[in-house]
Order: sequence, then C-alpha cells, then structure tokens
Amino acid sequence: MRYLQLIQLVWVISTFGGSILKYLISDFISQFVGVDPLKAGNVVQLVMVLGLTLGWISTYVFRVSTKEMTYAKQLQDYENKVMQV
Repeated sequence: MRYLQLIQLVWVISTFGGSILKYLISDFISQFVGVDPLKAGNVVQLVMVLGLTLGWISTYVFRVSTKEMTYAKQLQDYENKVMQV
C-alpha cells in the first residue's frame, strides 16, 4: 500500500511540475521573444511531447538492442533451467 501511495505522490508532483514548467517556459517565450502567449504555449507543448516521446522510444530501442526486455530475460532463464536438468 505504501508503494502505491509513493507512486501517486510522484505522479502528482510530476504532473504539476510539468504544468508549472510549461507555464514558465511559455511565459518566458511570450515576454522576451515577443510571441503570442497562445502560440508560445503550443510550441512548448509540442516540444515537450516530442521530447518525451523520443526519450521513451530511445529507451525502448536501447532495451531491445541490449536484450533487456522481459520476454528475453524469461526465455534466457528458461533455457538456463532446462540446461541444468
């Protein structure tokens, strides 16, 4: 139960932190660069989503290339146990 509460706390902090970060960056862009605040928010949102997506894809490709996937580990464990018998 404690683990679930910790996960929920991290989710809440990251959600609000991401929202605050988005606001601060878009406010900076709109004030100092001179872009419309709505367009600045759209640009920041697009960059954040693309960055997170590319980051997730890169971790997935890394796990696949190093065979750190759950299925690959289970298959390796199974093969090792079959060979021991």
